[in-house]
Amino acid sequence: PVNTPTPLPNDPAARLGNPAWSDGMDDSDNWPIGPDKYTSIEFKDGSMRLTGLSTTDGWRLSWPKLDDFYLEMTFQVGDCKASDRYGMFVRVPDSTNPDRGYLFGFSCDGQYSLRRWNASIGAKGEMINLVSWTNSPAIKAGANQTNKMGFMSTGSRLVLYANGQLLSEVNDSIFDEGFFGVFIGAKETEDFTVRVDQVRYWENPS
Repeated sequence: PVNTPTPLPNDPAARLGNPAWSDGMDDSDNWPIGPDKYTSIEFKDGSMRLTGLSTTDGWRLSWPKLDDFYLEMTFQVGDCKASDRYGMFVRVPDSTNPDRGYLFGFSCDGQYSLRRWNASIGAKGEMINLVSWTNSPAIKAGANQTNKMGFMSTGSRLVLYANGQLLSEVNDSIFDEGFFGVFIGAKETEDFTVRVDQVRYWENPS
């Protein structure tokens, strides 16, 4: 017999029904491929392979533009060290110049954060920690782990999830809609790589 895990009571994916959009990440139809200055993307064996080419966080975007949504991504981590990081870049106003938005990230050592980035402020841009890097037992730490990341936005309310468990909630209204994508930062491991196995979203969650 196969045991089916019981969904956690606060897991949005268990109560929101069918997603409005889903990408099994079998091909690059919805994503850019190849290298840039900060990242590289290839699709292989039914998933995206996202590699960090720099210690600076770099990102790639998909095409849907959203305002209120619940976004869920499944990441499989390869070899990594403590501060290597990965996650979502959301509510990005301009996909052709993705210099603003929210970075929701996990680190290899089991921490999470939510940062607001705006490159148009000051000479080097402005990064605000809405949630500083915080340990959570809900995140599977270390190499060769799989984590499901969830981000819910309804107006100014931003809610963070790990593997179906609530992490934190903040209010911020600087960016109220935009595109979404993935980010990675190879802070300690050269060519730090994660596999993105599934991406899906629900519109107007409650």
